[in-house]
Amino acid sequence: MEWRWAPGKDPGNSDVFLRINGDRKPLPRCIENQLKSGDAGDLYGFHGMKIDGNKARRVEQKNHELGGDFIGVRKLFANERPPGEWNRLEVLAAGPNLTVWVNGKKVNEAFGCEVVAGPIGLQSEGGEVHFRNVRLTPLGP
Repeated sequence: MEWRWAPGKDPGNSDVFLRINGDRKPLPRCIENQLKSGDAGDLYGFHGMKIDGNKARRVEQKNHELGGDFIGVRKLFANERPPGEWNRLEVLAAGPNLTVWVNGKKVNEAFGCEVVAGPIGLQSEGGEVHFRNVRLTPLGP
């Protein structure tokens, strides 16, 4: 998919929610691929959703007001374009492994991710964001 922050406006926070499951709430039980300006590619498992990754980039929090108990894996490096320009996000969810590319560069990977069926969600919070060319490609068995 592609995303950009509205030209001429301050960038905000946005996310792609993967494997949404459980009760529907503003921040659902899911794995989040962060798109917040400056943080695109960070991964988080909210409300106890399992995710793991490189220990040096791993973060944990208990009893977060919106995300409950969560684990995150921060990106390796930033590869976003300036606000107002289009960015490309690719996520490969292959069983318990997730790999994230931003603008053609691998910026993160996680393993030990919980595998559950569920929809994806595109979220915006605190700023106008544009999405286009959203494509899902099923993997073979």
